Formats: sequence, structure tokens, C-alpha cells
Amino acid sequence: MSKVVEIQKFNEVLDHLDEGTHLFLDVDNTLLQPLHDFGSIPWEANLYKRFLALGLTPEEASRRSCAIWRAIQKVSEVKPVEEETHTLLHRLKEKGYPLVAITARSPDMVATTERQLAALNIPITTALHCGNTPKVEWILTHLGGMRPKKVVLVDDVRGHLELAAEVLPVQGIPFVGLRYGFLDHHVMNYAPDPFSHLLHQAFTHPEAVEAILEGLTDLFP
Repeated sequence: MSKVVEIQKFNEVLDHLDEGTHLFLDVDNTLLQPLHDFGSIPWEANLYKRFLALGLTPEEASRRSCAIWRAIQKVSEVKPVEEETHTLLHRLKEKGYPLVAITARSPDMVATTERQLAALNIPITTALHCGNTPKVEWILTHLGGMRPKKVVLVDDVRGHLELAAEVLPVQGIPFVGLRYGFLDHHVMNYAPDPFSHLLHQAFTHPEAVEAILEGLTDLFP
């Protein structure tokens, strides 16, 4: 069995859980989001587009925007995507469901992710930081040869789910991918506020970047 299903509310996850299910949960735009738009996923995407407009290659634009986003996350306060999610997860944990966070964040963000999840009282058993490695590879590594009755992955990015839907059944693991769209409208209609717009200009303007670095050097000799 393998399928990908669209859901709009997190409580719809309950419809796909059976005894013996292993539940894997994306982090950004699934469990949490920044308290403000500054440092959000669409904020980073907008910065990436600005780097492209300057003539950078997609690879370099991605590298720079990701580096800035990671730095912001170190100090970013967060809020839940849906207020009731943590209560639902506590109930699932009490029932014995393994709750594993799985994120495309890089491994150097472990401490940041742990801080943000703890701030929201999200009862995750462990968090897997995949970086550029496909999430399904980390799922298989985490299972370590186990063949659970079902794996459920909740993620706002459909590509992660579709790849898992191809790979896991070949390994004899039934899979359900839940494409979580609670923030779709916000992401698709995102426009940077004046503060974010100003920062985007600063990050992509060479003279501004040089001045920022000079100021930081003075602060931290």
C-alpha cells in the first residue's frame, strides 16, 4: 500500500494512524513557523529570488539564502502552525506512537531545532536532520531494518512524499504521505513587509553587506 493524500488540518492525521504506525513529521511549516514573517520559508524564497535577479547561479543563490536563513533561525522565536497540534501529539505519544521529526535542515542546526521544538512543548522522540539527502533515506536508516505495519510522513512539500511513496513499498513498508497544506495560502500570497524588504536589500547589496560586517567586527573584536 502506498498513497499521498492532501490534508488541510493537522487533526486529519488521526484518520491515517493504526496500531504499529511510525509517524514522521516535517518541522518547518508543519510543526512550527517563525513568530513573524521575518525568517520564514517564503521569506527565504523571496531572498533567493533576489540573489537570482543579481545574476547568481541557482546553486549560489540557494547557498547564500540558506546560510542567512540558518543564521536567523539561531535567534528566531517560533509559534505553532496550529495551536492544537502539540496537544494532539502528546496524546499520540501517550498511546505509544513513535514521533520522529524529520527536516531538510542541515545537521548543524540540531541545537536550533531542539530549542524551537522545546519552546512549543512538542513531544518529539528524536529529530532527523537530512540536509540535502532525501528524507526517505533517513527514514530507512532510522528504522534500521524494521518493517513497521505502516509509515506515515506529514510534510508540506509533496516531492518528499512522492519519493517515499516510491521507495518504501519496495522495502515492504506500507506508506501514507500526508501533504499538509494549512499554510498554502500564506506561502503563495507572501509579500515581504517593509522591514523584510529593507533587509533583503541590505543582504543583497555589496556595500551594505560590507558595512554590516565592519560594524559587527567593531562589536566583537
